Amino acid sequence: MVFRRRFQDKQPVLSHQTGLDSYNPLIQEIMKTNILFLMTVLLCSHTLAAQSTNNDTDVIQSYKLSAEYYQKGDSLEKNFDYYGALRWYKKSLETDYRLLYIRKIAQCYMKRGQYGLSKLFLNKIPADSLTQMDLRFKYNLHKQMSERDSMLLVGKRIIDEYPFDSEIIASLASAYNIQEQPDSALSVTEKYVSNDSTNVFINRQRAFSFYLKNEYEKALSLYRKLLFSQDNSGETYYYTGVCYAKIDSLNQAYDNLVKANQKKRGNPYILSQLGLIGIKIGFKDEGIKYIQKAITLLQPDTTLMFSLNEAVSDAYFSRHKYRESICYLNRCLEIVPSSLFSIYKIARIYGILKDTKKEKLYYQRFVNSVDLSDNGVTEVIKRLYKEAQNRLQAIKEEEFFKYGVPK
Repeated sequence: MVFRRRFQDKQPVLSHQTGLDSYNPLIQEIMKTNILFLMTVLLCSHTLAAQSTNNDTDVIQSYKLSAEYYQKGDSLEKNFDYYGALRWYKKSLETDYRLLYIRKIAQCYMKRGQYGLSKLFLNKIPADSLTQMDLRFKYNLHKQMSERDSMLLVGKRIIDEYPFDSEIIASLASAYNIQEQPDSALSVTEKYVSNDSTNVFINRQRAFSFYLKNEYEKALSLYRKLLFSQDNSGETYYYTGVCYAKIDSLNQAYDNLVKANQKKRGNPYILSQLGLIGIKIGFKDEGIKYIQKAITLLQPDTTLMFSLNEAVSDAYFSRHKYRESICYLNRCLEIVPSSLFSIYKIARIYGILKDTKKEKLYYQRFVNSVDLSDNGVTEVIKRLYKEAQNRLQAIKEEEFFKYGVPK
């Protein structure tokens, strides 16, 4: 009993009030911290809400503005003002980055012939966002820029994804045929014709592929089918005629070539075949006339040929390759024998080469070719005439001192 009382006397007596008083500063500090945190959260929430509202307003405003710019550009494009349309499409893109605007810019550049810039913008479209129209656009762009490998690559992707795009298939086949790869042309069209064997553009390419492979019966079968489908082009009549000729059906060949000539007047290849076959089947007079006309048409442009040979001669002269220069000047004289400048140049070059005999020969030819009484003689020719005479006189004097008598 005494022990219990003493133990109780030693226990601290803690009332409810005494505990609160002991921890009051800590609780106050915690409460203050919590209040400040809540105030901060509320303030941030209010600020974020305000910013979100402002951002939403800015986005809506940008969208409206870009749509307005786009409408202006679209209106100008519809009126074929691609230059003006570009300005507004670019403003749309600056305000709101959208693939629609990139496509429009690329298309306008394409229509203006600015293929490099068109390609630059088209390449901004991610590969996984390219539509069929985007791919066709890329294909035609590569075609315009003569980027054959890229064109074929895009073309193959198109027909893999869209195997019945007949326009692209026919274009691909044509590209292969031009490169004399008829097997590739036939391969790329095979799947399409299993579904549709009446497409004129594709049948043209397939027929030409068989022609290139010397499979004339197969080619002729398709060409007859094309004619039956009212494909009355000069090209179809021509190859139909040639295929008939290859299998020795000359009368049918002649009839089709006559129609080809009616469709495409003045084509030397049609005329030559028409003439050759005409002679074989007995129309000799008509055949001769056709061939003579073909020969005339196949003659090279003499003015161009003269200019090209003269340019090569001048280039060799500037590199001190004098004999090569003379060679091309002689080609000029073969085209225009009376070319005074060519004669004079040859004489001068022989002088450089110390070939006095030929120098004298060409200077004399030049002098003899100039008619000073002709009112058309230019001042330059008159000056060269005087220089040629002076040089001939100098050669005469040199020969006198060298040989004792003039030669």
